[in-house]
Amino acid sequence: MQVRLECFLSWLLDARWFPETNLTEKKRLKSELRRVRRLLDRMRAFSKGKPDVRLARGLAERQAYESDIAKSAKQHVRSAPHIRIGGSAKGSPEIAEQWMCAALIIRKLRPHGSAYEEIHRILADPTLLPRPITVSEDAILELRAGTISRPLTASEFHYLKEGRDIPMRRYSISVKAIQSSVARLQKRIGAGEHFTQIAILRTL
Repeated sequence: MQVRLECFLSWLLDARWFPETNLTEKKRLKSELRRVRRLLDRMRAFSKGKPDVRLARGLAERQAYESDIAKSAKQHVRSAPHIRIGGSAKGSPEIAEQWMCAALIIRKLRPHGSAYEEIHRILADPTLLPRPITVSEDAILELRAGTISRPLTASEFHYLKEGRDIPMRRYSISVKAIQSSVARLQKRIGAGEHFTQIAILRTL
């Protein structure tokens, strides 16, 4: 059980897997929205006073597309090597979920001391992860031989392209910020606005 908990804790606090706001995607969507709105302005000006069914249909289709792009541009798109997330919530509730679960595990493994201070230490120095995720020797041999028939993990795909594991990443954040992030999540859970702790643990 300790090994399983340490493996789970290492995944929860490995910053390589934290979703981050995809600024490139956000810029692309805003640029597309500006382009579509300029086109719509020209179409409205051109079709004004012209009772043409085809013009009206084309204008309606562009307006629907503009509405979809506008909604997407307002979303906070986050991505990680293994996942892409879109939603209206600011910040990263997914990371708060992982920190909350990590605190539960640390209290189980090391009941003496502050779980949040331990999270802070591990995030600042990923070499403290008890069992960091790496590409196994067997997988490396299969990758080199080209004999893997199953879908590749994010780590294996990176190894195939770069010849090495995804580099470990430090994550700079204060103990207070970690506590506040988890406290906000727990408040939402208590108000019935988010999944329960057990549901989050099962999902993760």
